[in-house]
Amino acid sequence: MIKPGRYAVDPLGRSVRVLEVKDGTVIVRLAGSYGATVRYALSAMREARVENRCPNCGETLQQRRCKQHCPSCGYFDDCSIGPA
Repeated sequence: MIKPGRYAVDPLGRSVRVLEVKDGTVIVRLAGSYGATVRYALSAMREARVENRCPNCGETLQQRRCKQHCPSCGYFDDCSIGPA
């Protein structure tokens, strides 16, 4: 369920923080965009999976083999050494 304060995925596949859900629309803040807000139809949104999110900024982590990298803030995780 998409709720204010949680992360979701917008129609373009970007990680967004939900600010408000009202009358079938969702107002979100784009991750790493210094406060830019966008309005989407609630039916166009989907919930974000928490395990694929950066713990620092909430952006979707890019995965390569056993490594995860955040393109927004530079967070890095390697499964051979455990979480950073």
